[in-house]
Amino acid sequence: MADKVHPDTEVALPQRELLSQEQPPVPLPPALTYVIQVPKDQVYRVPPPENAKLQERYARRSRSLRRRHPCFCYLILSLAVLLLLVAVTAGVLYLVFQPRYPVILVDSASFSGLENITSLTSQPASPSVGLSLTLRNDNRKIGVYYTGGGVAVSYDGVELGRGGAWPAMYQPRGTYGAVNVTVKGTGVVLSREEKSSLADNMGEGSIPVVVQVAANTKFEVGLVTTWRMKVKTRCEVSVDGLGSSAKVLDQECSHRINIFYKF
Repeated sequence: MADKVHPDTEVALPQRELLSQEQPPVPLPPALTYVIQVPKDQVYRVPPPENAKLQERYARRSRSLRRRHPCFCYLILSLAVLLLLVAVTAGVLYLVFQPRYPVILVDSASFSGLENITSLTSQPASPSVGLSLTLRNDNRKIGVYYTGGGVAVSYDGVELGRGGAWPAMYQPRGTYGAVNVTVKGTGVVLSREEKSSLADNMGEGSIPVVVQVAANTKFEVGLVTTWRMKVKTRCEVSVDGLGSSAKVLDQECSHRINIFYKF
């Protein structure tokens, strides 16, 4: 026998179904669609006209630089090859001729006008210094032309004389020569300390003087004669006195060449 359901009896429903029946779902807003229109001239003109002119100018400059770079590279390469050839040629000539400095030495010296140089008086002296110089050419394949020059003699930084008439001469390879020069000075005055030092040196029998020679020379290399150069010699000489027959006790000389005469 079937059960009877009373009409006024409520049926218990789940809580989730009750909520769904009481609160209907909120509808979502429809999706929005945007349409952006860009003018045609702005689309195709990127960059703007003024930037396009700058770009074209830079492009022309870049092409010009690319055209110049090969020429500049060729110039640098040519200079490098030329310097290499000069260096190789100089090295070969050096090995073939083996150049050496012309040697200038002080053989003897004579002094006059210095008798009262150490006195307490302050009267200036006018000394005269005569030098006998020995020239030595140690080159086996190079001759030396002397076309002039000058000599200076000093003591403790005080110049005793300068000048000298240097004769013009030719010195063959591997030979010795001699030159006599006389230098003169005026108004030479030594300080009290310099006079005292000179007196001590004279008492010891060893007086240091400096002889400087600047000789104008040309070199004969095979069949070629070079341009004029300047041979400079500095000799620190010790003499036994400041008389007319001073003897050279010792000397130490250094030599160098100025390839360019005016410097």
